[in-house]
Amino acid sequence: MVIRSWCCDRGGKRQRASVRGSAPPEHGKGRERWWQAVHTGVRFDSALLKDGNPEVRGSADLFLHELANHHTRELATWLGTRDEWSEAWNRSSDMSDWTLSLTPERALDLIHEMHDLVESYRVPAHDDGAPDVEQVRVHTHVLPLHTG
Repeated sequence: MVIRSWCCDRGGKRQRASVRGSAPPEHGKGRERWWQAVHTGVRFDSALLKDGNPEVRGSADLFLHELANHHTRELATWLGTRDEWSEAWNRSSDMSDWTLSLTPERALDLIHEMHDLVESYRVPAHDDGAPDVEQVRVHTHVLPLHTG
């Protein structure tokens, strides 16, 4: 199913946007239906931060801050509820970080390779008949740090 809604493009013009998913309607009557979106991930277009329209730049900046807050909430929820999960899921969770020395080009290569790797896991595990399937969130952050 494809759920269509309206959004604005970078120029502020109204465009149709599509959200793929199969969530049931939340409520509505007659022909009116409110659908719950199925979230499958975010890839941000950093060109929005350099857009000629200051409203677009401001909205993009706000979006990134909200996304960072959302990542923090998801991680905090996991930390606060991990004792409610099976030992298998506790062993299968990860919170890691690395410090690397990279050029901007190598950092971009790393980002693309991580995205490709995560996408390769997108095939639903429930198709395999696995009994312990859960949604898993993967957050990636690649950012430079001033070291001098």
